[in-house]
Amino acid sequence: MTGEIENTVPSDYYETLDEIKRNIHNAQIKAGLSITKRLIILYWKIGKELQRKQESLSWGSNTIRKLAADLQ
Repeated sequence: MTGEIENTVPSDYYETLDEIKRNIHNAQIKAGLSITKRLIILYWKIGKELQRKQESLSWGSNTIRKLAADLQ
């Protein structure tokens, strides 16, 4: 049965299949990089805000530890 299907595909079928697979793979990589970039920005903003609170509002290490635990 598979042999019959293989013989009936157009000559450019496998080239098209490879191109689609490459496009999907490239999109997945780009999506992953975009997510990583956004997470890095988020974590930087969180760190900056916590640093500000430690300096201006006297947040201590116990408060930071509690915040970290509550975020779990």
